[in-house]
Amino acid sequence: EVRFRPTAAGGTAVTVRIEAEPRGVAGRLSGVPGLAGRVLRSELGHFKEFIEGRGEAGGAWRGSIRHGHVHPAEPEPPRSRVPCWPVG
Repeated sequence: EVRFRPTAAGGTAVTVRIEAEPRGVAGRLSGVPGLAGRVLRSELGHFKEFIEGRGEAGGAWRGSIRHGHVHPAEPEPPRSRVPCWPVG
């Protein structure tokens, strides 16, 4: 589960909740205190760099999801420029 919420400073706070049952090597490493948190923090850092490195909005869907319901930013969201699915 990933939750985004605005901060007072104008940024966004991200909360991630993960439930997993690691197996194999991951299962043995899961006992290392703090390892999962460090890996998650690192991956979220990479995601942050990617998003902030774009320099502009990607033109994708805009809106919000509240209480499990989608609320588009526009009354009639723009249709995809792809003529039909699947393509290629």
